[in-house]
Amino acid sequence: MDAAITPMMQKHYPVLLKEIISIISPQYGGTFIDCTFGQGGYTKKILEFDKTRVIARSWALQESSPKVLGPCWTR
Repeated sequence: MDAAITPMMQKHYPVLLKEIISIISPQYGGTFIDCTFGQGGYTKKILEFDKTRVIARSWALQESSPKVLGPCWTR
């Protein structure tokens, strides 16, 4: 498995990405909330499917910028 805690500028591999995608079933479309946005690994994967939207929040950025990131991303 290629998971590690790294500085923001380094590549991060989302943990259990395949397993999470199989559980949430974005291939059927829908709106998803990503509360672990960080570098966007889950959001990027979800948006590979048609008719999906993601509302994302990064708790790691909360101290410097407590705003929700964007209104949402859509594919």
